[in-house]
Amino acid sequence: MAKGPRQRTSFRRRESGETDYRRRLKLLRSREMRAVVRVSNTRVTCQLVDWKSDGDRVILSCTGSDLVKRHGWPENMSQKSVPASYLTGYALGKAAVTAGHDSAVLDIGLSASTSGSRVFAALKGIVDAVASGHISRSDAISKVNDIDWSLSGNSHWWDKIYFASNGTLLRQSTNKDLAAFLVTYSLIGDKVGRKERDKAFASIRELKKSSGGSVWSY
Repeated sequence: MAKGPRQRTSFRRRESGETDYRRRLKLLRSREMRAVVRVSNTRVTCQLVDWKSDGDRVILSCTGSDLVKRHGWPENMSQKSVPASYLTGYALGKAAVTAGHDSAVLDIGLSASTSGSRVFAALKGIVDAVASGHISRSDAISKVNDIDWSLSGNSHWWDKIYFASNGTLLRQSTNKDLAAFLVTYSLIGDKVGRKERDKAFASIRELKKSSGGSVWSY
């Protein structure tokens, strides 16, 4: 509490030891969502959190209790152990990939950064889950080489998107973005986030419709 005209009042959560604002500011400056890991007396909690001007927004959440309710973790086993922490992180990572999120910065709050701790077990689970949803480099190269870029064989993909009717490239940024999406979709399919996929498909339909191309379903 401030006791003089030149003293500043500390934030309440800093006074109570709940928030390290210097650490929080560094995380927010990354402009990435935060993978928040907290370990209580009874369970581990992993959350994907985004910052908003009116407060943090929890995008996804998974706890040790969810392991019991949804994933068959034995009720008599600890929900905050290293294995439970890893599996909770893994479950959050899988949910994040399904929702179209594949990057975040780790937020361990006031926990000490100790090698082998439960927060890093949760981080390992998140990383493994996201990595398992990615295609390997060799498979990606192989699939790209198999793409039919000709208008005759795969015109429903590229016509009015990347090529004009006369075969010339369409160089507008919108066309390039949609072509990049189609290449990505041909590589990993439905592993593309649902929101991104629906938005891109809607743009493709609208572009083909406005330019006189065939409107096709996906």
